[in-house]
Amino acid sequence: MKIKSFIILLAMVAQTVSAQSLFMKECRQRHFPKEIPPGNYSGITYLGHNDYAVVSDKSEEDGFFIFNITVDSISGEIKDVRNKGFHGIGTRHGDLEGIAFDSSSGLLYLCSEAKSRIVEYDMKKKKPTGRPLDLTPYYIGMEGNGGMESLCLDKENRLLWTINEKPLRQDATEGGYILRLKSFDMDFRNTATYMYRMDASVASGNDGYTHVVGVSEVAAIGKGTLVILEREFYVPKIKVGAYCICKLYSVRPTEPYNIRNDHPANDDTRFLEKEKLTEWKTTLSLLSRSIANYEGMCMGSELENGNMTLILVADSQNQFKGVLKDWFKSVVFSPIYN
Repeated sequence: MKIKSFIILLAMVAQTVSAQSLFMKECRQRHFPKEIPPGNYSGITYLGHNDYAVVSDKSEEDGFFIFNITVDSISGEIKDVRNKGFHGIGTRHGDLEGIAFDSSSGLLYLCSEAKSRIVEYDMKKKKPTGRPLDLTPYYIGMEGNGGMESLCLDKENRLLWTINEKPLRQDATEGGYILRLKSFDMDFRNTATYMYRMDASVASGNDGYTHVVGVSEVAAIGKGTLVILEREFYVPKIKVGAYCICKLYSVRPTEPYNIRNDHPANDDTRFLEKEKLTEWKTTLSLLSRSIANYEGMCMGSELENGNMTLILVADSQNQFKGVLKDWFKSVVFSPIYN
């Protein structure tokens, strides 16, 4: 084979490999009732040294827990989770849903769904900086309990990312569940808006006791790539037969998809291309109580072989009626090189 042809072949192989899915494997979910208090855990972020900050959307006081999560350095399985205490931020009834940490500045960012804002908290001084980001102007027509459910920090590009859980009024169409993925720089200036279309709902009709559909979290995993957690949680009136379907998609927001903030969804809208990484379903039956409504997700620690982990935490509604559990789960994926 000629050298030029061999080089072209190598380039084609490299392109094929880079285009493959990032997903490698799901690990089993686990719960730690003796170590973790019942909660409504809705967001998680990695602090370093196996410590994670976790928010609960129904805490009596706004704030965050610090959980120490031990992950097997080879398999990526979660081995142990321990509570290291709660830290209040001095406010109440914020319905905290997302959280992100900037290790370079020591600042923590907490997303309040009830108040449609992001609060900046100084971990060194142990108090808010007094510099909130009001999201109301960017999400006009947002449903009260379908607002800001997610938050992450892209450390490489210095961008905060969030996405509304349910469609805005102006984006509600018959063409699907349309959401707005937005980025802000570290001075809280809006930098981009992208339209994201969720998969169609599995459940039909509205005769269930509970039916929640939406994006519950976003995580930045490097090289401008985000992972989106789509979630459908359905509980019939008889409760038995309830299920939760979780799907992970990767997206790479790029300029051709950037739209004006006031641009409504229509037939000409360009939606972000998404790649499905994995999907799992948990259920409630007479024999199984594995059902887990995952609401928090973040990048975790690196494994010995260079692979990365996503850490997920479920909202048990305070271990509702002794049936739901505070589940934790990890997903292992390959690092991004291009």
